[in-house]
Amino acid sequence: MLAMLRGDTEAAAPYIADDIRWLMAPSIAASHPPIKSKKEWMSRNSGIKQLFPEGLTTDIKHMFCDGDAVIVEFTNKGKVANGKYYSNEYCTVFVVEGGQIKEIREYQDSLHVHHTFLS
Repeated sequence: MLAMLRGDTEAAAPYIADDIRWLMAPSIAASHPPIKSKKEWMSRNSGIKQLFPEGLTTDIKHMFCDGDAVIVEFTNKGKVANGKYYSNEYCTVFVVEGGQIKEIREYQDSLHVHHTFLS
């Protein structure tokens, strides 16, 4: 899971279901539509290293597990390729099935995402 959060697509790939669904905040859905396959996930996630050429730091604050759901509260920080600094709080729900991540529901400050990457 940590490999996925920091953008290490190759290390995370074996743990991603072929039919993964990844839903992000509706307010950024135009630029980040829902992901509906492992191929789409790999394409989007592989761009993290270009967005953060100096790396992305992930600080996990809390992790809760119940049945097939894992809820992670974390902060991602890093200098973006456009020169801006990114620091955002997340709360993400992972649904696991058969040892693979089947669904991701991500909640974050979408206005900060917009200001950092889209403006």
